[in-house]
Amino acid sequence: MATVSMPIMGPLAAGLGFSPEVMVMIFSSAIGVVNLFTPTSGAIMGGLSLAKIEWTTWLKFAMPLIVILTLVSMVITTVACMVI
Repeated sequence: MATVSMPIMGPLAAGLGFSPEVMVMIFSSAIGVVNLFTPTSGAIMGGLSLAKIEWTTWLKFAMPLIVILTLVSMVITTVACMVI
């Protein structure tokens, strides 16, 4: 996925005045958060299947944690944009 998106996001970062390091950090944190609740993620669905847990049950449990992780990632990337 990074192979397809980075050629688009690289010039976007340059146009917005971000360093490439910050853009990679934004991409990594976003894809990490999305992979925690995407039903097409093989790791999540395989683990839930082995544990015999339904995806909706996992989503109800994980959503508060995902929201907190998203907010923390947003704060860290905002600070990185200001510093770098």
